[in-house]
Amino acid sequence: NSLGRKKACLAGCGYVPPFPTPTPKPTPTSKWIKPTNSVCRANGGKIDKYGVCKATWQNAKKVCLASGGRLPSRDDFHKVITNCGGIADADNKDEWNKNRNNNHYQSCYKEKGFSSWWYWTREEKYSSFAWYVYFEYGLGNWNGKSYKGFALCVR
Repeated sequence: NSLGRKKACLAGCGYVPPFPTPTPKPTPTSKWIKPTNSVCRANGGKIDKYGVCKATWQNAKKVCLASGGRLPSRDDFHKVITNCGGIADADNKDEWNKNRNNNHYQSCYKEKGFSSWWYWTREEKYSSFAWYVYFEYGLGNWNGKSYKGFALCVR
């Protein structure tokens, strides 16, 4: 100023900090992969009348690897069930019936391309059991790896 005095700088002397960079929303990391007929058959599976690959657990793992993915986790399926308004891992008849009688849930998972049948997960127990998910009732359980369930894969 004209009097030769220095101004006191309160609150940064006009410094304006940069605006924070917006954090992008995370994109889904999982992409569902429906194995082709040729990949399913070449790895020990069989396409059923609904167009879904049925295979033992070991063959389902091979099918998914050949499809560029892996068997889904239990959580991958739980997200579909709960996002459709169902109860995941329903463990009693009341919860099973709630899922079965929930029209929104029943149509939602089908619209997303899932059937009401059994799907393998990558989770194992001992050497002979793996977890599967049954959409119609929203339940899951351990089943023998030699059983033929559906092979649906994620990337």
